[in-house]
Amino acid sequence: MKFQLQPWAVRTAPRTANLVDISSGRHDAGDSDISHYRLPEADYIILGLVRDLKFNAMYAADRLRGELRLGVVALEDLRDIPYRKLAHVLSDVLAVTVLEPGNEAGLHEPFSLMLRRALREESERSDWPWTTGSIPRIYTALRVNDGYRLRVEDVEAAARTMKYYGPDIIWIGEEEGKSHEVVSMRPPLDVA
Repeated sequence: MKFQLQPWAVRTAPRTANLVDISSGRHDAGDSDISHYRLPEADYIILGLVRDLKFNAMYAADRLRGELRLGVVALEDLRDIPYRKLAHVLSDVLAVTVLEPGNEAGLHEPFSLMLRRALREESERSDWPWTTGSIPRIYTALRVNDGYRLRVEDVEAAARTMKYYGPDIIWIGEEEGKSHEVVSMRPPLDVA
């Protein structure tokens, strides 16, 4: 039986220590390599690069407040990611959707896979706050194309996917200048 954190569980340590709140307006490059929005009360997290998430993710977190507790964690870039700090930030959420970066990030494997591996390693350490080996569910949000524009509806669809145990991989975004009725599409191939 796998341990799953209940939303009402008492958190052992504040997750926002040494992080910068995006909404504070004082975000400088030297403040921190991890920024957040609504992190202390979040059960579900959207994780991505600052340049990709922008204000749409924060707006989606505000719009979904009555339905689910969504937080945003944004990274400046993917070089020298502080995986240990990131793992402890994500240690007591139910699920995380990773917005995969575009090709310009220069990664050799998906960021969601690297994050899953880092969380697994940290969960085996003695200072992990939850059951050994227990990590949140990891979802992956892929761009429709590299020139996509992330919409509020895309972030909301990703959040609902986490809450209602949707597919592990979703496609988000749209081409610049186009508008679609569908906010999230299943992958064209069965990846399971």
